[in-house]
Amino acid sequence: MSLDTIRQGRIGELFHPELCVYGSGSAQNNFALGNQRGQEIKSEISMKLRNVGEAVDHLQGLQWVHSLGGGTGSGYTKMLLELSTDIFGPRVQNVLYSVTPSPKMCNYKNLQSKPFRTTIINM
Repeated sequence: MSLDTIRQGRIGELFHPELCVYGSGSAQNNFALGNQRGQEIKSEISMKLRNVGEAVDHLQGLQWVHSLGGGTGSGYTKMLLELSTDIFGPRVQNVLYSVTPSPKMCNYKNLQSKPFRTTIINM
């Protein structure tokens, strides 16, 4: 499922189009590769995080929804958390909601290679 499909669906209004970041490729279930791919678009993400911080009067925290599996869900999320701490410092709390794919929804072979997405929602 792509971000465009989600944005056109019933929860699409939760995602502001100017704050969405699109990347290509997969981290192929590799933590280091997920972190590296995040570094490739770090400047774009940094700008969007700063825009979120400037859009509110008193930013108190960020909510992150991420997958525990795969390189994108783990390595990329690590980079995002470090970046948010670099930008906002310790005064802004990071709240993590970790998602583990259910083995009932797909077999373990698919589970290892399924692409995972990270979503940022400002509060």
